[in-house]
Amino acid sequence: MKEVTAEDLWTAAMTACCEARGEGMEGMQAVLLVIRNRAMDLRWSMLSVAAICRQPAQFSAWDAKDANRHRMFALSLENVDFRNSLAMAIGVFSGETSDAVRGATHYYADTIAPPYWAQGKEPVATIGHHHFFAGIA
Repeated sequence: MKEVTAEDLWTAAMTACCEARGEGMEGMQAVLLVIRNRAMDLRWSMLSVAAICRQPAQFSAWDAKDANRHRMFALSLENVDFRNSLAMAIGVFSGETSDAVRGATHYYADTIAPPYWAQGKEPVATIGHHHFFAGIA
């Protein structure tokens, strides 16, 4: 994994906050763990953490048409969920947080139909409304 910068931490925290704020601290931390697991995966390791978050069609909060996108850019340290997400990002990327998602690099919310990559696969963890998957090619 590349060295994690302040921009990486901020971007990961924004992503987790908008992807899982309705899931509380545990859900936001789980999204951060997915981002970290991708950063540690050889297929993603050439990208910075910020670039992993911004990859097209990976984290819906970054999609141009997603309703959360405008909320994401309005986040500041005045927002308690974002402050918590940023603190958790520091813990996750410093290695202080255990991997509650068991190596997952992908997830989806049960509010949508399962994506093609989840068909026939069992989640390695379920946290709130999110199902987490490892070994996705």
